[in-house]
Amino acid sequence: MIRPAVLIAGVALALAAAGCGGGGGSAASSGGGGSGPASTPSTPASSTTSSAATTTIDPNFAFGQTVLVTSKGIRPKELVSVWHKPVIWQNQTGHAIRVIFDHTPVSSPVIPAHGSWRYNSSTAGAFAYHVTTRPTLHGAVQVTPASN
Repeated sequence: MIRPAVLIAGVALALAAAGCGGGGGSAASSGGGGSGPASTPSTPASSTTSSAATTTIDPNFAFGQTVLVTSKGIRPKELVSVWHKPVIWQNQTGHAIRVIFDHTPVSSPVIPAHGSWRYNSSTAGAFAYHVTTRPTLHGAVQVTPASN
């Protein structure tokens, strides 16, 4: 669960960074994605982030569009992403997984080992989720509007 103070601080930082033209973003943040209803996941896609991204993602909190599911856990546990860009869950484990949102009827198809799934939310908001293979693996994504 996202703590209110962390969420507010994260959103404020995301909006400030977006307003400064910080650009940046991960290699996987490019791409379109549909604008369908929140319950319709986008098509599964192959992994697009280099191994360098693995070492730069904070295990607890980060800004960007990529979540890594590893044998040691989810990185980051709390992600602040930009609305209208897909969030990509990369399965870096040796087995298939599914990502299921806790309070919204959204779930991924089976994500094969070393595969990925893209989801483009139709609304801004906070979304808690868990991984089916290990219910203790859970995280949250805060989808924020861009400030342009």
